[in-house]
Amino acid sequence: MNSAAGRPIVDAHHHLWDLASHEYDWLVQDGWPAMTELLGDYSSIRRPFLIDELESVFRANGVGKSVHVQADWVGDPVDETRWLQSIADRHGYPNGIVAFTDLTQRWAPAELERHCESPNMRGVRMTHRRHHPDLLIDLSFRRNFAHLARLGLSYDISVTAARMPQALDLASAFPDTHIVLAGLAIPSDGAAESRERWRSGLRLLAQAPNVAVKCTALGVADHSWMTERIRPWIREAADLFGPERLLFGSNWPVDGLYSSYGRILNAYREILADLTSDELDGFFAGNAEALYRL
Repeated sequence: MNSAAGRPIVDAHHHLWDLASHEYDWLVQDGWPAMTELLGDYSSIRRPFLIDELESVFRANGVGKSVHVQADWVGDPVDETRWLQSIADRHGYPNGIVAFTDLTQRWAPAELERHCESPNMRGVRMTHRRHHPDLLIDLSFRRNFAHLARLGLSYDISVTAARMPQALDLASAFPDTHIVLAGLAIPSDGAAESRERWRSGLRLLAQAPNVAVKCTALGVADHSWMTERIRPWIREAADLFGPERLLFGSNWPVDGLYSSYGRILNAYREILADLTSDELDGFFAGNAEALYRL
């Protein structure tokens, strides 16, 4: 089933990995204890996940375009971008690539230029384990962040509620760069006090018009999630940012640890059922197409 308006869905957050040809240290042997703590038992995804399997999932669920988000490839991150571009040249997916570059390093501008030699390059993400808590106010990071707008690149950001003021300051300092909050920054403990801090932080970040929210990886945040458990988070994000700044992403195959692809789609359809047809079309497709230029 496609989105409410009948347009093919755009999955703005998924992964591919080829363990036979490339190295991903978090996916080999017994994995990483820190990732087990985050994901639970993730042995079922420590195997190759390639384009043919992804295409099968996409066809079954009406997905027409996609954005690949970097998967912690070991080595030169530009090699991952080139590998993904070669897949896109043959299969059509992924239509957009969000790559890794360490924006604290002096070589970052040159590395970004090399990423952009691949025509589907669209943005940058730095993962949790590759940066320090005050990354967003780091002078080297900001100096290199300034190159993103020039290159037409967005930034996928992952922050806790406590770092929302830093994220707002970053967005305000670089108003011409699209920043995408991935995963909603949902607190892990579920306490009322944590929920209120999260709500206040999200309300603060929503002040920046160049920030959008990608509804993805909710299974990582809540391994036992059901539609009613994620409803408050999605509704709050929709109310604060507006449906025009909400994007769908599956985090596949990682969120396949907790749900099926169709169940994820149907949960969002149910939670956002009061949106207009055009707003649903934006959430499931149009907003990602515009932001990532697909």
